[in-house]
Amino acid sequence: MTLTADRFDVLLEVEPVYLRGSFSVRASGGTWLVEPPFPIVVGSWTGQGYPFYPGAFRYSYSVAVPEQAASVHAVLPTAFEATGCAIYVDGRRVGLIGVDDGGRADLSPYLKAGTHDVAIRVCGGLKNLLGPHHDPDRSRRTAWPNMWRKAPKFGRPAAESYDLIAYGLGDHVRFEAVLNS
Repeated sequence: MTLTADRFDVLLEVEPVYLRGSFSVRASGGTWLVEPPFPIVVGSWTGQGYPFYPGAFRYSYSVAVPEQAASVHAVLPTAFEATGCAIYVDGRRVGLIGVDDGGRADLSPYLKAGTHDVAIRVCGGLKNLLGPHHDPDRSRRTAWPNMWRKAPKFGRPAAESYDLIAYGLGDHVRFEAVLNS
Protein backbone atom coordinates (compact mmCIF):
# COMPACT_ATOMS: atom_id res chain seq x y z
CA MET A 1 0.00 0.00 0.00
CA THR A 2 1.43 3.37 -0.99
CA LEU A 3 -0.05 6.75 -0.14
CA THR A 4 1.09 9.74 -2.22
CA ALA A 5 0.15 13.43 -2.23
CA ASP A 6 1.06 16.32 -4.52
CA ARG A 7 2.03 18.57 -1.62
CA PHE A 8 2.04 18.56 2.15
CA ASP A 9 -1.06 19.96 3.80
CA VAL A 10 -2.06 20.05 7.44
CA LEU A 11 -5.16 18.04 6.45
CA LEU A 12 -2.93 15.16 5.22
CA GLU A 13 -2.10 13.87 8.68
CA VAL A 14 -2.48 10.13 8.24
CA GLU A 15 -3.94 8.01 10.99
CA PRO A 16 -2.94 4.35 11.43
CA VAL A 17 -4.22 1.94 8.80
CA TYR A 18 -5.50 -1.44 9.96
CA LEU A 19 -5.74 -4.36 7.54
CA ARG A 20 -8.44 -6.93 8.25
CA GLY A 21 -8.90 -10.33 6.69
CA SER A 22 -7.07 -13.62 6.25
CA PHE A 23 -3.35 -13.01 5.91
CA SER A 24 -0.10 -13.34 7.82
CA VAL A 25 2.72 -10.84 8.32
CA ARG A 26 6.45 -11.40 8.63
CA ALA A 27 9.51 -9.23 8.98
CA SER A 28 12.00 -9.44 6.11
CA GLY A 29 14.86 -7.13 5.26
CA GLY A 30 13.66 -4.39 7.61
CA THR A 31 10.10 -4.25 6.29
CA TRP A 32 6.83 -6.09 6.86
CA LEU A 33 5.54 -8.48 4.21
CA VAL A 34 1.88 -9.53 3.91
CA GLU A 35 1.46 -13.18 2.89
CA PRO A 36 -1.23 -15.88 2.81
CA PRO A 37 -2.23 -17.09 6.29
CA PHE A 38 -0.54 -20.00 8.04
CA PRO A 39 -2.23 -22.43 10.44
CA ILE A 40 -1.26 -21.67 14.03
CA VAL A 41 0.73 -24.22 16.03
CA VAL A 42 2.15 -24.21 19.55
CA GLY A 43 4.64 -21.38 19.97
CA SER A 44 4.75 -17.62 19.72
CA TRP A 45 2.29 -16.05 17.29
CA THR A 46 4.83 -13.36 16.36
CA GLY A 47 7.04 -15.89 14.57
CA GLN A 48 4.09 -17.62 12.88
CA GLY A 49 2.84 -14.63 10.91
CA TYR A 50 0.60 -13.01 13.51
CA PRO A 51 2.82 -10.42 15.25
CA PHE A 52 0.07 -7.78 15.52
CA TYR A 53 -2.93 -10.08 16.06
CA PRO A 54 -4.93 -8.86 19.11
CA GLY A 55 -7.49 -11.68 19.16
CA ALA A 56 -7.46 -15.27 20.37
CA PHE A 57 -6.55 -18.70 19.08
CA ARG A 58 -7.92 -22.05 20.24
CA TYR A 59 -5.65 -24.99 20.90
CA SER A 60 -7.62 -28.25 20.76
CA TYR A 61 -6.87 -31.56 22.45
CA SER A 62 -8.49 -34.95 22.61
CA VAL A 63 -8.26 -36.20 26.20
CA ALA A 64 -8.85 -39.84 27.12
CA VAL A 65 -9.91 -40.20 30.77
CA PRO A 66 -9.51 -43.69 32.29
CA GLU A 67 -12.30 -45.31 34.35
CA GLN A 68 -10.16 -45.22 37.51
CA ALA A 69 -9.45 -41.44 37.35
CA ALA A 70 -10.13 -39.71 40.67
CA SER A 71 -9.30 -36.27 39.26
CA VAL A 72 -8.06 -34.65 36.06
CA HIS A 73 -6.16 -31.35 35.80
CA ALA A 74 -5.12 -29.23 32.82
CA VAL A 75 -1.66 -27.68 33.33
CA LEU A 76 -0.47 -24.74 31.24
CA PRO A 77 3.16 -24.74 30.11
CA THR A 78 5.47 -22.45 32.08
CA ALA A 79 6.25 -20.59 28.85
CA PHE A 80 3.05 -18.95 27.70
CA GLU A 81 2.03 -15.37 27.13
CA ALA A 82 -1.61 -14.27 27.20
CA THR A 83 -3.96 -11.70 28.61
CA GLY A 84 -6.34 -14.52 29.49
CA CYS A 85 -7.04 -18.21 28.83
CA ALA A 86 -10.43 -19.89 28.84
CA ILE A 87 -10.91 -23.62 28.95
CA TYR A 88 -13.66 -25.54 27.14
CA VAL A 89 -14.74 -29.15 27.61
CA ASP A 90 -16.81 -30.73 24.84
CA GLY A 91 -17.67 -27.26 23.49
CA ARG A 92 -18.79 -25.79 26.83
CA ARG A 93 -16.78 -23.07 28.54
CA VAL A 94 -15.95 -24.28 32.04
CA GLY A 95 -13.72 -21.51 33.33
CA LEU A 96 -10.46 -19.63 33.13
CA ILE A 97 -6.97 -21.00 33.52
CA GLY A 98 -3.78 -19.14 34.32
CA VAL A 99 -5.49 -16.56 36.54
CA ASP A 100 -4.54 -16.94 40.22
CA ASP A 101 -4.44 -20.73 39.88
CA GLY A 102 -0.78 -21.45 39.13
CA GLY A 103 -1.70 -22.47 35.60
CA ARG A 104 -3.73 -25.49 36.79
CA ALA A 105 -7.44 -26.12 36.29
CA ASP A 106 -9.37 -28.95 37.93
CA LEU A 107 -11.48 -30.50 35.19
CA SER A 108 -12.77 -33.40 37.30
CA PRO A 109 -16.40 -32.17 37.41
CA TYR A 110 -16.47 -32.04 33.59
CA LEU A 111 -14.38 -35.05 32.54
CA LYS A 112 -15.86 -38.45 33.24
CA ALA A 113 -14.41 -41.68 31.85
CA GLY A 114 -14.12 -41.59 28.06
CA THR A 115 -12.68 -39.32 25.40
CA HIS A 116 -13.34 -35.57 25.51
CA ASP A 117 -12.56 -32.55 23.37
CA VAL A 118 -10.75 -29.94 25.46
CA ALA A 119 -9.82 -26.55 24.04
CA ILE A 120 -7.76 -23.72 25.49
CA ARG A 121 -8.62 -20.29 24.11
CA VAL A 122 -5.53 -18.10 24.45
CA CYS A 123 -6.18 -14.35 24.21
CA GLY A 124 -3.58 -11.89 23.00
CA GLY A 125 -3.60 -8.20 23.78
CA LEU A 126 -3.61 -4.82 22.11
CA LYS A 127 0.03 -3.98 22.87
CA ASN A 128 1.35 -5.56 19.66
CA LEU A 129 -1.38 -3.93 17.58
CA LEU A 130 -1.31 -0.42 19.04
CA GLY A 131 2.19 -0.14 20.52
CA PRO A 132 4.34 1.38 21.74
CA HIS A 133 6.71 -0.56 19.48
CA HIS A 134 10.02 1.30 19.73
CA ASP A 135 11.08 1.50 23.37
CA PRO A 136 11.79 -1.95 24.81
CA ASP A 137 13.31 -0.31 27.92
CA ARG A 138 9.83 0.75 29.08
CA SER A 139 7.44 -1.36 31.07
CA ARG A 140 5.70 -3.87 28.81
CA ARG A 141 2.40 -4.10 30.68
CA THR A 142 1.44 -0.41 30.63
CA ALA A 143 1.01 2.29 28.02
CA TRP A 144 1.09 6.02 28.68
CA PRO A 145 1.11 8.87 26.11
CA ASN A 146 4.77 9.63 26.77
CA MET A 147 5.75 6.08 25.74
CA TRP A 148 5.15 6.85 22.04
CA ARG A 149 7.78 9.60 21.96
CA LYS A 150 10.80 7.37 21.49
CA ALA A 151 11.40 6.35 17.87
CA PRO A 152 14.35 6.23 15.50
CA LYS A 153 15.63 9.71 14.67
CA PHE A 154 15.87 9.03 10.93
CA GLY A 155 13.74 6.87 8.69
CA ARG A 156 11.33 4.09 9.32
CA PRO A 157 12.32 1.61 12.04
CA ALA A 158 13.30 -1.86 10.86
CA ALA A 159 10.53 -4.43 11.27
CA GLU A 160 12.90 -6.72 13.16
CA SER A 161 13.47 -4.03 15.82
CA TYR A 162 9.82 -3.79 16.91
CA ASP A 163 9.25 -4.56 20.60
CA LEU A 164 6.52 -7.24 20.47
CA ILE A 165 5.13 -9.56 23.12
CA ALA A 166 5.33 -13.24 22.11
CA TYR A 167 1.68 -14.15 22.74
CA GLY A 168 0.81 -17.85 22.50
CA LEU A 169 1.48 -21.18 24.19
CA GLY A 170 5.18 -22.00 24.44
CA ASP A 171 4.43 -25.72 24.68
CA HIS A 172 1.46 -28.09 24.80
CA VAL A 173 -0.99 -28.14 27.69
CA ARG A 174 -0.51 -31.20 29.92
CA PHE A 175 -3.40 -33.22 31.29
CA GLU A 176 -2.74 -35.05 34.55
CA ALA A 177 -5.00 -37.70 36.02
CA VAL A 178 -4.82 -38.97 39.58
CA LEU A 179 -5.96 -42.60 39.64
CA ASN A 180 -7.89 -44.40 42.37
CA SER A 181 -5.83 -47.17 43.92
